[in-house]
Amino acid sequence: MSTRTCRLFIAVPTADSLKKRLGELQCRLATGISGLRWTRPESFHVTLCFLGDQTEDSLEKIASAVLSVGRSSQAFSSTCRGLGAFPSSRRARVLWAGLSAGDQWAALHHRLVDGLRDCGIRFRANSFHPHLTLGRARKCPLDLRRLTDDSEPADCGELEVDRIILYESRLQPGGAIHTPRVMARLQPRPA
Repeated sequence: MSTRTCRLFIAVPTADSLKKRLGELQCRLATGISGLRWTRPESFHVTLCFLGDQTEDSLEKIASAVLSVGRSSQAFSSTCRGLGAFPSSRRARVLWAGLSAGDQWAALHHRLVDGLRDCGIRFRANSFHPHLTLGRARKCPLDLRRLTDDSEPADCGELEVDRIILYESRLQPGGAIHTPRVMARLQPRPA
């Protein structure tokens, strides 16, 4: 049995066109905000489940759960619109762009959590809110209410949710490197 561990998460990737629009949004926002470390556009994804450190021996079980959820889930589209913050706009540590189709995201998340637990994978399932992280506070929380309370929320386009990917994340001084380990296509939408 291997004791080597991998830092893993399961996510939906974003298309290059959406990455470009989110990067443009970051540039516009950066002129009025200091104290955020901006997400690199090539790293944009929607995290469905963060598994943390898992042994290499568990990869086969995790891959099986990911593939099973792909076979049992239907693709959908989600609009990327509006800004929010965690834990709150007044004391923000994370600035994010929101996503529509919340019920479909929640169903996909729950199928993953259930499938992983059925396979005996242990991880902490946090509350789930579909989003794309734009930036993180460098030190202390920021007051971002003027951004998140905007009556004209930014519309960055559509995200086609047609696959899920198990990623390995390696922390580096310049930011995390995300390497795909397993990809599962979701079932096509009816014509």
